[in-house]
Amino acid sequence: MECVIYDQGSGRSEHVECELPDACRVALNRLRDMGEGEFAWVRLAGPSEGELVELSEELGLHPLAVEDALHGRQRPKRERFGDVLAVALKRCGMWKRKRRWRPATS
Repeated sequence: MECVIYDQGSGRSEHVECELPDACRVALNRLRDMGEGEFAWVRLAGPSEGELVELSEELGLHPLAVEDALHGRQRPKRERFGDVLAVALKRCGMWKRKRRWRPATS
């Protein structure tokens, strides 16, 4: 899990460490305590169902957003669930020889 919290007023960003089990708990606490004008970008890479259930319970995520995260390879989309905006994106890569954009494979 990767987590960055942005402050809309100042434009400041804060990277929250999420690699170790204790660090993930700290990150979840920081996400719960976000202030007015702050929003978070949370990147999950191949989460297990258990990890998503725990994250969902901790942050009050909508079940449909969790279902989308469990079933990867979603089409690019955005959905609003209450005050949560869930976004599924595709990465882009560039071939050096042809200079054409294509979806990244991983």
